[in-house]
Amino acid sequence: MTITGKSLGEGRLPATRTFLYTVPVGKYTVVRFWSAHNRGGLTETVEFWANKRQICRAVLQPNEQVRVLEDEEIHMAANENLEGMSTNANNVDYVIQGVERTL
Repeated sequence: MTITGKSLGEGRLPATRTFLYTVPVGKYTVVRFWSAHNRGGLTETVEFWANKRQICRAVLQPNEQVRVLEDEEIHMAANENLEGMSTNANNVDYVIQGVERTL
């Protein structure tokens, strides 16, 4: 079994609920770090889902960040998804990191 630590996703949150990461076929993923940072000048509401279950909703002031995962991990099988959105597109950056294992 091959284990690879990697960035699973990064970018700007969209204003509509969107897939941020999907586990590839033949892989098993453990998400170990997930955060969001409001770089805009307005207050933003961010929401995150793992496998269609909401795991975080936060209101971020300008230049504030939130760790979506604190001390836990998310274990995911092939074709499972992470989703996210913010009030306004292009104001909130996100980073998702973890490990992909080849089955």
